[in-house]
Amino acid sequence: MWLDKFIKRKVRDYHKGKELFEQGVHAANNGDFKTAFTFYTQSIAERGDPSPYLNRARILFKRIRYWEGLQDLLVARDLDLEKDRLFIRDEIDQEIVFAEAMTGNYRNGIREKLIADFDRRSDEHDIAMRIVEVSFGLPEGSWGFALGANPLFEFHFFNELDNIRLFDELENYPTAREYLQLYPADFIQQKISVPIDDDAYKKAELMLHGFLCSYDQKRMCQLREYILYRMHDALLTADYGSTGLSSECRGVTKDAYEYLIKNKTIQRGDYVG
Repeated sequence: MWLDKFIKRKVRDYHKGKELFEQGVHAANNGDFKTAFTFYTQSIAERGDPSPYLNRARILFKRIRYWEGLQDLLVARDLDLEKDRLFIRDEIDQEIVFAEAMTGNYRNGIREKLIADFDRRSDEHDIAMRIVEVSFGLPEGSWGFALGANPLFEFHFFNELDNIRLFDELENYPTAREYLQLYPADFIQQKISVPIDDDAYKKAELMLHGFLCSYDQKRMCQLREYILYRMHDALLTADYGSTGLSSECRGVTKDAYEYLIKNKTIQRGDYVG
């Protein structure tokens, strides 16, 4: 009798987990990745299948949590080996190679040094700025007009906002949430559709993410938030000069301001925010 109940429960859990996974895929296909993440997590709790682990890992990558994503992938690989599902194994192996490259600081001793330096300082702002400078190959202390005028930085600012909007929890990023209220989604899409030097940006982004994912979630969010704040300030400085002194600054970049006027969201002379 107990064996029959056990088998029935396992079958029920399997079908429930499969249904939850399919709901996650449906949500992801509709661009609702945060809901998809929840469904994948619920599916994992119901059955041992590699697919929800793989899909959840990919969302974790978008959240710059490569170490956590790697743990999901390692479980997915073990489950896949048990089930001998060759069609998914190559996908898992490719993602593991990528995740291991992104988490090299966990194995080479750099992560411990980064965290010790973070904890030793009373202000993480210098750390955030140095990470950006190293990642983008900038001279130390090179923030200002030249930075805001750099198309890679403008792209990165709006690409970060879009990724946080799509994949992350906004309560972790109050500054990003404010910017998402200032800049409409359609405008953000316009900015990230502008052609840039893809190779140069991808190289810088991967290095930046490698640094950021070396920290735990809380520390990473603090650094990422400050980077967004300083990037936005640099964009405004490039448009208006010293933002603290310029009466022309309306709270958003000039092209965003014109976009809002064109779409009748505001009238000329209004302050945004």
